[in-house]
Amino acid sequence: MHDYYLRAADRATVIAALVAAGAMIQPTALDDEGNPVPSGEPHPAPGVDIDDIGVIYDTTDPENPVPVAGYHINVRSRAAIDLSAVEIIPPATPYRVWA
Repeated sequence: MHDYYLRAADRATVIAALVAAGAMIQPTALDDEGNPVPSGEPHPAPGVDIDDIGVIYDTTDPENPVPVAGYHINVRSRAAIDLSAVEIIPPATPYRVWA
């Protein structure tokens, strides 16, 4: 298994990178001229699991949680994925991990 802890500026950026890498599939429909257009939410490709975490917070001071920069998604895949379009910074203490 290959585990990735991803961070991007926002959800749209990381989802687009996962679709481009083949880790997620963007459903399509045909427009009036027969061209494929995105239709619906992307979903994980076979052999890929996605944990869409979102914004996480530094709760060092529980009274004043501070958002950590970026949008966070964890990916587990049976095969390696080229995710060069997304910032990958292995966390020292992951917010959530795969069991």
